[in-house]
Amino acid sequence: MASFLAPTNGSYRLDGGELIYANAQAESLFRHQLSGVDARRVQDFYMNPADREAVTAMLRGEGVVRDNEVRLRTRDGDGFWALISCSVIHSDGELLVISGVNDISEREYQIERGGTWDRSWW
Repeated sequence: MASFLAPTNGSYRLDGGELIYANAQAESLFRHQLSGVDARRVQDFYMNPADREAVTAMLRGEGVVRDNEVRLRTRDGDGFWALISCSVIHSDGELLVISGVNDISEREYQIERGGTWDRSWW
């Protein structure tokens, strides 16, 4: 739930997936410095490459992705459920993506165990 209190944000190039910016919350969530010398590509953090391809297709077609549930992974390879929302922006002839990520692993864990999740606050 901490990600709701401090948004996890980043930006990357749509073509190639090179990360341009990640805030401190994103670096904490993914357990990795996401910009700088050891820069990463956004596809490095998807558990399933097909999910990344689907998100890219939506961004290219509609320019936006809202509340899409995907499995992501940390630098260590630990998977977690995430709710992502992204928008494409045009900057200096490039297509860039502004992205927000919320860790929803606890919600998925509760549902998996047969519990319910109150979506009224969601």
